[in-house]
Amino acid sequence: MANITYRLSIQVDGGPQLVESTQRLVQAYEKIDPGLDAGGAGVAEVKVDLQPGAADKMVLMCVRSSLYAPEISVTASDGTADASPVVLSGPLILSGGAIALLGVAPKQLKFKNKGTAGDAKKKAQIEILVARDAVA
Repeated sequence: MANITYRLSIQVDGGPQLVESTQRLVQAYEKIDPGLDAGGAGVAEVKVDLQPGAADKMVLMCVRSSLYAPEISVTASDGTADASPVVLSGPLILSGGAIALLGVAPKQLKFKNKGTAGDAKKKAQIEILVARDAVA
């Protein structure tokens, strides 16, 4: 068992602010840190396996990158079907029932970096944190 605390603060200059802080006791978590080299238009996917189990058991998924760019995309997969790819233009944070918005039970994430092959400035370091309750 692990206690995970996550905080969110969004402030609009001269406007509203939203603040949320949540603690959650989870039975399993995993942090994965794949590197994502740029490979041009024909780049192969980098596949990252997540903790197995039913989608309703996953309570948190956070994906962040050292580089956010239109060339970097992530696709959730249940191992047989893929969701639509999403450009990683900012951190991806899903918690609770929002994970169902992916449309598949995320057992795997597939990343592509279509940045210019060999360009060290286009390399991205990805961080993934997933947490789940026990699989029944």
